Amino acid sequence: MRNSIIILSLIFICSCSNITITGLYGDCTKHCFVYTKILLKENNEFDYTLFTDVGGERIVKGSWFKSNDTIILNTFEQSKDRIAEVIESTDISDSLKFEIQNDGGYIFLNTSDRYPLNVGYRKIAYTKRFTIEKFKIVLYSDYNMKPIQYIVKNSNTNHFIIKTRELNTNVFLSGKKYIVKRNKLFPINDSTGQTNQLLYLKKRI
Repeated sequence: MRNSIIILSLIFICSCSNITITGLYGDCTKHCFVYTKILLKENNEFDYTLFTDVGGERIVKGSWFKSNDTIILNTFEQSKDRIAEVIESTDISDSLKFEIQNDGGYIFLNTSDRYPLNVGYRKIAYTKRFTIEKFKIVLYSDYNMKPIQYIVKNSNTNHFIIKTRELNTNVFLSGKKYIVKRNKLFPINDSTGQTNQLLYLKKRI
């Protein structure tokens, strides 16, 4: 009798571990202006759909894998640094000069994040010359206002020409985690580790 119970328990555990999680998941229940859908495919690829009533529908593709009760998603395309190139040069002037090409923004010098230099579109910003090791850039076109840090290569540099890439508004997922539980996906907040709005299983495939 005891052996039978052990065997049945092992069968149950194995069957649970092999439960498929592939299918279409979504967070919209009825008439949503914003929604997310994730289609997990059997070949360990996925389609991730983000819809907003203003921007319409965006679909990106990637691969997923499962670790214990968590799935991890990575899009095939990953975001690139908005800075394409920085040209450093030195002249005899007593000023630091910054020029952002193809965009505009704010320059935060390493000595202070409180008093930025405002760089207009295709214009140059000046400040008193001193040695800097790094600076941060916040571009006008970046609606997330995410600072980009640049490490100065030559400590004698006082003229920086910053060439930027065009803003890519695609959705990028890198190591995005969801807890799988009872036909639901619970997104894990990257900064806090907490779960937030869940996605329901809409259709099994």
